[in-house]
Amino acid sequence: MTTTEFGEKGYYKEDIVYYRGFMSPEECAKIVAYFEDESQPWTMSAFFESYGMSLLPEDPLLEKYGLPKDHLAKLAARLQAVVEDAHQRPVKSVSSHAQKWQVGAFASFHSDNTDMEGNPSAWEKSKLVCLLYINDDYEGGELDFRDHDITINPLVGELVTFPGGIENVHQVKVVESGTRHTIGAFWDYAESVYSEERMKEWDDEIQKVREEQKVMQDEWREQLSKGEHPMKQSNS
Repeated sequence: MTTTEFGEKGYYKEDIVYYRGFMSPEECAKIVAYFEDESQPWTMSAFFESYGMSLLPEDPLLEKYGLPKDHLAKLAARLQAVVEDAHQRPVKSVSSHAQKWQVGAFASFHSDNTDMEGNPSAWEKSKLVCLLYINDDYEGGELDFRDHDITINPLVGELVTFPGGIENVHQVKVVESGTRHTIGAFWDYAESVYSEERMKEWDDEIQKVREEQKVMQDEWREQLSKGEHPMKQSNS
């Protein structure tokens, strides 16, 4: 490992880079408390029993937990800097969010920017991903790579970044106990340019996928009401 301004830098693979100690345990604990505030507007995500929330550049609620109200804006700038350090190229933000993974949550194998054959999807701008792990007091929920002998059980405050496409198909294993808190951010190469036609194709695809997700989420709600789990059903 190498000591950097972002923590102890190392590699799970040449393009899967980690920074241990990117966020201190004390800061992580404050962020978890902020995330768990009863007023937070969590919504069901694209993964079973996983819920997402946008990160506001300023939020006075952060002050309740001992953090400045612009803490997340400063964190966003630091995330961009660490991704650029890891991949040695300038990037631009695509999206970022907080995510909590409750007991039973999982994400099956997927590529962030292509279909499973490697064809570019409506999310092709998401060339790089960084995942910041805010807690580690849970069981399960490992980050696992399909085509590499790599399964990551990250430490609290650890950040992992990698190209999230077909070269690094990944999953999140089932959370067995506790709640897994993460911050995820996606990045495009700074020089990327897309045609109006291609962006229209994205809009059409995204609308179709969102409609499919609504149906899937309704099915999940029904399964949850019955105490069922989709993975158990698929394996039966």
